[in-house]
Amino acid sequence: MPYDLDLDIYAAEGTTTALGLATTLIDANRTEIINFWNGQLIYITSGACKGQVREIVTWSFALKTFTVSPAFSAAIQAGTTYKVLANLAADIETAAIQAQTDKLPNTQHETEWAIAPVAENIASAALTTLTAGSVTPTFPTGSTRVRAILVASIHVTNQAGNTHHISFKIQGQKAAGGYTDLLDLTAVASLGLVTLDGAGDGWCGAIDVTAKVDASAVQYDFRFVVKSDNAGSVNYTTSFTLVLVYTM
Repeated sequence: MPYDLDLDIYAAEGTTTALGLATTLIDANRTEIINFWNGQLIYITSGACKGQVREIVTWSFALKTFTVSPAFSAAIQAGTTYKVLANLAADIETAAIQAQTDKLPNTQHETEWAIAPVAENIASAALTTLTAGSVTPTFPTGSTRVRAILVASIHVTNQAGNTHHISFKIQGQKAAGGYTDLLDLTAVASLGLVTLDGAGDGWCGAIDVTAKVDASAVQYDFRFVVKSDNAGSVNYTTSFTLVLVYTM
C-alpha cells in the first residue's frame, strides 16, 4: 500500500534517468558497486507510484538498475524521484561491510557482451519481426552463473507526416531452438509519435533472461517484434547488451 511519509533520514536519493519496468528503476547517475543496495527499501516520491515502498532485490552497477520485489503498480518512468530508506545502524554497517567484500575474490562479478545496433525502415501496420541480434557469450573459466540480464533498446523515427502508435515485444532463442517471448507489450501503445516528419521516440529496459542464458559458448538470438496503427514508413534502430552476473 502507498505510504505518506515525510522522510528526513534516508541513505540516498535520486531521479530515474530512463524508463524502467514495474520491477526496475534506472538511474545512470548512481556510482555504488554491484549489490551495494541489496535488501534496502526504496521509496517513490513522485509520479504514478508515489508513496510506494519496495525492497531492493539487486542493484546492478553495470546496468545502473535497481530491481525490486514485489512490483510497483506501474512502470517507473524517467524523471521519477526516489529515496533509499536508511535502516537500522546494523543494516548500514552490513551494507558497508558488503561494499568492501564485494571487491574481494569469490563475490559476484559482471561481464557483458554488446550486440551492434541495427537500423531498418518498415512500412507496415502488421506485426513485423525486426532483424535479430546474435551473441555467443563465453563464461569465465571456473565461474558459477548467478543471473543473466538482457538490456534491450529500440529507437523509432517517423519517416512521414503520419501519426504512429507502436507496441512491441522482445523474443529470444538459444542455439536456434525457437523463439519465445521475453517481454510482451503488444497490448500497450508504448511508443507514441506525433504527426511530424522525423519525430522520434525510444524505449530501453532490462529483462531477466537467466532461465534462457544458461550455457557457455552457445549462440543466443534476440529480436524485437513491432506493430503500428499506421502503415507509414518508420525507421527502427534496435540494440541489445547481454550481462552475465557470476561468482568465482
